[in-house]
Amino acid sequence: MLDKLTQLGATPIDLPRRTKARLLADLEAEVGPLPDDYRNLLLHFGGDIEFNSFIKFRTDEPSPWAAEDGTDSLEILYGLESKYGLSMLQMVETYKGRIPADWIPIGEAPGGNQICLRVHSSGGSQSVEFWDHESEVGPGLPPSGDGLTKITSSLQDFVNRLTPEDPPENAPRAVKIDLQF
Repeated sequence: MLDKLTQLGATPIDLPRRTKARLLADLEAEVGPLPDDYRNLLLHFGGDIEFNSFIKFRTDEPSPWAAEDGTDSLEILYGLESKYGLSMLQMVETYKGRIPADWIPIGEAPGGNQICLRVHSSGGSQSVEFWDHESEVGPGLPPSGDGLTKITSSLQDFVNRLTPEDPPENAPRAVKIDLQF
C-alpha cells in the first residue's frame, strides 16, 4: 500500500518518529483505535499525502458526483500534520457531528466531499466510503448516513484502486504554487 502511494507521488515528510507517535496518540484519543494499516500509513507519511497528477478511483457504487466513466476523484489524503490546515485531527474536529459516528474523514474529493474510513471501537469490519457533503442535515440534527456511498471494503483495496487521471485534451495546464510566508 505504501509503495502504491509512493508511485503516485506521495512522499513522507521530515518529522521525527516521536512527534508522529504523539500526533497519532492524540488522534486515537479522539476517535479510538485505528486499523493497523491506516496507523502504518499515517506513521510512514506523517503529513499530507499529495500526488503528482490527478487521481481517480472506481467505486463499488457510483457516487452522485461520479464522472461518466463511473470514477470519482481524490485531491488529498490527510496526514498527522498539514501545511494546509488539513491534519487528521483538524478534519475530525471539523466534521464531528456532521459525518455519522464511527466514520472519520481521511481525504478530500472535489467540492468538499470527503473520503471516509469506518472505525469501530470493537475492531469490526473496515469500509471506505464517499461522503457527499450536500447530504448534510440541518444544524442540531444527528448526522445521517444517506450521503455515504460505498467505495470498497478495505483501505488496502481503496489504495489499490487509485490511478492517475489523464487530463482532458486541450485542457489548460494548472500550475500549483505553494506560497509560504
